[in-house]
Amino acid sequence: ISCDKPATWGGQWHCSHFRSVGAAAHLRFNLWNMNKSCSQCNAHLSGNIMVYRPRLVEKIGAEKVAWLERNQDLVRHEIPYLKRLKSVFTKKAKRLEKRYEGFGACAAM
Repeated sequence: ISCDKPATWGGQWHCSHFRSVGAAAHLRFNLWNMNKSCSQCNAHLSGNIMVYRPRLVEKIGAEKVAWLERNQDLVRHEIPYLKRLKSVFTKKAKRLEKRYEGFGACAAM
């Protein structure tokens, strides 16, 4: 989200938080707050926020970004919620793995 590296970039990808976990731990598992970012932007440029924010507005809309920016709720994640969250991400990961399995076969041809 914070640069133009292609999906074929050979480096490491991170889950980048728009509002850092240190500043907003309650948004750690919020899907609007979590986005794919290259390791360079995330680790060395503090998320490259000058590019991140406008692209996040494009992705989820200004209203949701504003909500993230002002959200100061205290959240206690209960076990059932975390189990449901794990299930959602497991399904997403399996779907992505299946989608990208075909790319390896194409590259071998």
